[in-house]
Amino acid sequence: IFAKSGLKVDYLSNPEFLREGTAIADTLYPDRIIIGGDSSAAISTLTDLYRRVELNRQAIAELSSIANQTKVCRYISTELSSAELIKVTANAFLAMKISFANSIAILSDQVDADVVEIMDGIGLDPRIGTAFLRAGRGYGGGCFPKDVSGLILSAKDHGVDLKLMRSTQEINAKMPGYIIDKLKTRLTTLKNKQIIILGLSFKAGTSDTRMSPGIALANICAKSQASITVFDPIINREDLDQLDTSTQIVDSISELPANPDAIIIATEWPEFCNFTPTQIISLLGKEGILVDAINAYNPKSLAQYDIRYIGVGRRP
Repeated sequence: IFAKSGLKVDYLSNPEFLREGTAIADTLYPDRIIIGGDSSAAISTLTDLYRRVELNRQAIAELSSIANQTKVCRYISTELSSAELIKVTANAFLAMKISFANSIAILSDQVDADVVEIMDGIGLDPRIGTAFLRAGRGYGGGCFPKDVSGLILSAKDHGVDLKLMRSTQEINAKMPGYIIDKLKTRLTTLKNKQIIILGLSFKAGTSDTRMSPGIALANICAKSQASITVFDPIINREDLDQLDTSTQIVDSISELPANPDAIIIATEWPEFCNFTPTQIISLLGKEGILVDAINAYNPKSLAQYDIRYIGVGRRP
């Protein structure tokens, strides 16, 4: 169409790095703007557009009730193919950090170490950093799984085997089953056991259930013939088509069944991560087990209250 009209069209790649739940803030206060292409004029035009947003971002932030920041944004121009790869490579690297933490968590379970202490210890090295080193049920959502898979397949098309990314994917896929296997060891069987899952969105701050670890945990329990009840504070029931149909969904914590055999915390919603020991005991009853699939709690603190606990790479 453009060729027939005689118009010259420049093509740029401008990857976004927005996070679900903080997209407006991420738009106003980005770490970097990546623009890839061959036309310096087109790159300059797009850069000017972003700089106008940057000049007015404080006013926009106030209108959106977003806290003002002093973050300095870097503008980087690249080759077209480099910009395209930057986006998926960034997500793949973060996914790899999560799977790395989970691989060390599995080792920690075998050598009586604590993965949270280990990740805190290495994360203080500025070359590593603490972000995305929380071990647990693995990553989900619409970006990390897609970009890891896409990078693997794209590399394969060019004759490159990204073994590291395949390992990242494999470790992530096994984590829900690994956690449930730990619970099975404690309960002997899940058949007819009452299991509560807290959190179905793939992370806090969104209702997105794509590739949800919480749903994976629930479905594994359901296949073992457990009785499953789930609660998430903002989930949309119409988005739960991947959830086993035998699962009971409730709309509040007060509707959860009493005296369950286990409660699995699957999403880092604040209301799930800030229970007092008294509240945990009230929810669990005397014999229930708290399965902390996101390592939100300190098992040593809970042990003082005789709370039965299973973490991921945590000492009980």
